[in-house]
Amino acid sequence: MSVDERFQDYVSRPLPETLSELVQDKATGILTAMGVEAHRGIVLVDGEIRAARSTLEEEKLGLFLVGKQWLDEKDRAQALLTQATADAPPFGEVLVARGFISASELEGELQELALTIICRAASDSTAYTEFFEDPEGVHLDTLTHLTTTQVLLNVARSYEDLDAKYRRLGDRGCRVQLVADLDVSLDDLEVTPTEAFVLSRAKGRPRLQDLIQGASLPEEKAVATIYSLVIAGLIRIGVDGQAAESQGEVQVGAEPEISENQMSELQEIKSLAEAARRTDHYQALGLERSATDEEIIDAWTSIRQRYAVSRTSEPHLGDAGPWLETIQDRAQDAYQVLGDPATRRRYNSVMAGVDKARSRVDGQLVAPVVDPAARTALVEANLKRADELIRDGEVFSALQMLEQACAIEARPSALLKLAQLQLKNPKWDAKSLRTLHKALEVDPDFIDAWLELADFWHRRNDADRRRKALEKVIALDPRHPKAVVDLAGASGKKPLSRMRNLFRSKKK
Repeated sequence: MSVDERFQDYVSRPLPETLSELVQDKATGILTAMGVEAHRGIVLVDGEIRAARSTLEEEKLGLFLVGKQWLDEKDRAQALLTQATADAPPFGEVLVARGFISASELEGELQELALTIICRAASDSTAYTEFFEDPEGVHLDTLTHLTTTQVLLNVARSYEDLDAKYRRLGDRGCRVQLVADLDVSLDDLEVTPTEAFVLSRAKGRPRLQDLIQGASLPEEKAVATIYSLVIAGLIRIGVDGQAAESQGEVQVGAEPEISENQMSELQEIKSLAEAARRTDHYQALGLERSATDEEIIDAWTSIRQRYAVSRTSEPHLGDAGPWLETIQDRAQDAYQVLGDPATRRRYNSVMAGVDKARSRVDGQLVAPVVDPAARTALVEANLKRADELIRDGEVFSALQMLEQACAIEARPSALLKLAQLQLKNPKWDAKSLRTLHKALEVDPDFIDAWLELADFWHRRNDADRRRKALEKVIALDPRHPKAVVDLAGASGKKPLSRMRNLFRSKKK
């Protein structure tokens, strides 16, 4: 290919598509968008989008923070004087050391700046792109809390060439397929309601034309939404149509009508699933504590039949699989305890203690507890009781006590313990993740919570997010033995060289 032909190929290839392809290819290097006003670079390492840079002064950290009113122009000029030597610390570290901004606030601003640069690169109609391989480069990661998938989604949203989006989607007769589990995508990513709806419509592998029509959106908006999901790698177009047809799938535009009774049943199932973790074992089976052994067996049998997961084959319950699983799992946990006389007696004894503790809590919460000492004593009592329940193997009751304690006072250590208990149920991964995030909101420097988060993503085979969590631990404690070893294993590098990558930007 000649230089002119290569240049024309760069001009005609949209940046979001090039970036998405480099991510899929696990590329390492810098994708540069060279426009009239600015040259912008997007840094990739092993297919992960790590950072962005720009030649435009207003897209450099100093002026960006001036615009955000973290410092004024005089402060910026004085801080820049420290950058005269090759071994000078990064500009952001200087600002933190001088008290203009905290480390966590700087982290957030660096992430926003990087995302701004990438999105502007995508929307610059004058720019052409070129990729420069950079296998030995060392780059500061400024996208610490955004996954590459989320970045791609944001970039595709900012791209405005509708004609290019139509070209990328191609033949409308092709099938569309979800690449990732829908529930996982909705839990892990910040998707718009429109994107979530289109993802739900793609579950049956419809043809592209049917997906566009079934989105209940103006065609241009539907095409733009589908384009963003394709670039982010959440859906794929071009699935073999013959294979899909052989499974007798229903077209998006031909959904069966749902009766009022069916809609009522669907709502009942949703409500039961949402309330599942707030019920005790008797409530989970719809029984009083005085229920006989026969009534317990009958209730369990009835729930197994009425809320069987196989009922997702019924038209009105096609999307109710996760709710049915939650109801079944909760009822099974209850039956395993109540179905055996010995464990039921033990459970009744534990619940008597829980009821007594609840009565004390309710009595004290009739009026708001404004005395800090009283609040602390109440939380301590709940936490102590939760530890006793955990030792006795009553995880569900311990969960309830921990939730009450955390509702009164959100202690990071208690939230971590709650998240660890929630993780014992594989169906509660999303709940545990929210609890871990809450613990880190309360204390961003809570190392144990970051380690638990790293292990969470390791179990989910999400190397990108695991690495970010481990790097946060190293930033807080550079000598933390577990984090150093785990991070080295995750990156395939020696621990010391990996640590240097976290704190030093590339030197020319």
